Amino acid sequence: MSETFSIVIPVLNRASLIPRTLDSIRRQSYRPIRVIIVDNGSSDDSIDVAEKWRDTYADKDLTIDIVSEKRRGACAARNAGLKLVESRYMAFFDSDDTMTPNLVEEAVSALKNANTGNPLVAWKARLHIDGKTRILAAPHRNPLRNHLFHSILSTQRMAATTDLFRRAGAWNENLSCWNDWEFSTRILLLNPKLIFINKVLVDIHHQNTSITGSSFSARAGQWEKALKHVSSEIAASENRAMIPLIAYRAAILAAIYTRETSDKQIISQAKKILSEIKTTTQLTAVRKFLIRCSYIHTRIGLPGASRIYGRFL
Repeated sequence: MSETFSIVIPVLNRASLIPRTLDSIRRQSYRPIRVIIVDNGSSDDSIDVAEKWRDTYADKDLTIDIVSEKRRGACAARNAGLKLVESRYMAFFDSDDTMTPNLVEEAVSALKNANTGNPLVAWKARLHIDGKTRILAAPHRNPLRNHLFHSILSTQRMAATTDLFRRAGAWNENLSCWNDWEFSTRILLLNPKLIFINKVLVDIHHQNTSITGSSFSARAGQWEKALKHVSSEIAASENRAMIPLIAYRAAILAAIYTRETSDKQIISQAKKILSEIKTTTQLTAVRKFLIRCSYIHTRIGLPGASRIYGRFL
């Protein structure tokens, strides 16, 4: 008999969307699957909808557990779900996205064939936002560097052993933004063997009510918390040479702030970010100059700053 694969899904007011996500799981070619839905204080009918779906479709090879977590935040919900996982392999997922029918089968096959006790699987995703679609790749060469630049390991784009997720530590419940970027950084600092599946296995449906919302400036100050955590984690590791990548990401954030809004308080926050980069002793003068160029490049609306300047950081 195949091993159970567990999927942890936090839910907050997703009554109209959770059935689509669960339908994509029901269509998986792999069995058995255990889904752990963690409601995080929904004020709509999310729990009722999930229970009705479970009562209609669950069977011995597709079990659905629905629990509640009173502590607010997706990270708290994910941590509550992680505690309940009993299987060797698992993934986290979001309640508004969908899987292709072969995601779990591909992930389990890659994990089993990894020939290591520390595997991590990643795949491509298709992002749907503002009526447009683009493919999100997952460059697997130098994964930590690529992740710091491009957030290649978002919540919906990785699977691993439950043990690896637990050894990385709990999701940081103090972070409301870029928490998957921060969590995945801790995973990569454990030096897992990354297996990249060169296929689109997920459709990400961006919502204005998603964690990231519709703008960065709307959550000014929250992104910086994740930057500080990751900066500390990198500084305490054997990868201190990658600290300039955090400064680059901070500069891009400052550029986006100035592009999105004229709010004086947020503009002041952008200036503070740039000032901190300027006084960072761990950056050479050349790198400070390149990061400043990246900021200007992004502020005036040009794409591709990481491709132009990133190779020199």
